[in-house]
Amino acid sequence: MCGATWAVTRYILFQPDGDDRRVSYVEDVRHWTQPSDLFTDIFEIYNLVSVIHNDRPVLKGMRDRIELLGADVSKNFRNTSHGDQRGNGLQRGEHVYHDRQVVDAFTRAGYTLESNDEDENGWAPLNKLKPTMRHAKQSNGSAVVVKLLYPGSNELQILQYLRSIKSSYNPTISFATIHLNMMETFIILPKATPLDLGFAIGLFCSKGMDFSHQLIEGVAFLHLHGIAHLDIKPQNIVVLRNQLFIIDFDISVRVDGPNTLIDRWCGTPEWMAPEIGDQDGPKCLYSPIRADLWSCGLMLRYLARKGAAKEHTLTRQLLNRNPRLRPLLYVQRSVAVGHSLSGLQGRLKRKPDALSHDAKRLAISTVHD
Repeated sequence: MCGATWAVTRYILFQPDGDDRRVSYVEDVRHWTQPSDLFTDIFEIYNLVSVIHNDRPVLKGMRDRIELLGADVSKNFRNTSHGDQRGNGLQRGEHVYHDRQVVDAFTRAGYTLESNDEDENGWAPLNKLKPTMRHAKQSNGSAVVVKLLYPGSNELQILQYLRSIKSSYNPTISFATIHLNMMETFIILPKATPLDLGFAIGLFCSKGMDFSHQLIEGVAFLHLHGIAHLDIKPQNIVVLRNQLFIIDFDISVRVDGPNTLIDRWCGTPEWMAPEIGDQDGPKCLYSPIRADLWSCGLMLRYLARKGAAKEHTLTRQLLNRNPRLRPLLYVQRSVAVGHSLSGLQGRLKRKPDALSHDAKRLAISTVHD
């Protein structure tokens, strides 16, 4: 109420015919100066109580169905979180950042958390983060990103393993960690520009070919060291000082090679290999390494189109629907990657003495097994 005026906001939710996945709403704002008008609005809202009472059997059926779905999810996905090893973990989601204990812990560590929402002037961060992530500032003014790890996630172990490998082709970004009473684990990442955002605002228009090279080198590095990412997409690739980094190892797995098979449905549907199958379909055995190759092919196509470049033969080879016919990104030694992009091939056709020390160790080729 403002003075003698009441403001009433109602939200009317409905589902369009034939669309059971989308809920739309209409916002209705009314301003009343007479108590009688306000009473009329309130009375309409209370009339909904009788509607709910009359439709109780329908609502009960929906509630029962939700409980059955919940049990089904717990049964089929029970191994994805490895139990409740770290308390509430991600169940707290974005609310964890409102916890005074969490805020105080970050303050003591020298970080100031920022909101993902609009400020008092209506400005919101250009790079909207996931609910489990937050922008933050270090005491020295440096911008960072904070991420709450999933309960049972292998991301921290995978990052620690990869960061221990010294190589100029390592696509993993530096990070720090904060542990809170063995309940939650956060990783602190330097703030970088997401690939999709950089193209959207015109920062990377001339970088398509360079980023293609870096992407192939990075994915080959992961595969050489037994890591399949399983969610390669523009949102999981960031750029810092013109260097490309692969992030978000939440669902990544460690494997012995391209012949290791798993049957877990995971990833982002539009970037997933066809052999992974459908979420509601039967489980399918597939090679996570070869599934990454498909996603890498889609990324190369994305980079070519964003950079207005011609699509390379390697892209089409990686997008072969037969996983075993996709060329492996062949690696010799810890810093050597293999692919067939013409720019890198041309660079290695020179005499070895004309190459830099790192390039002498770089073998460019594709193989099928």
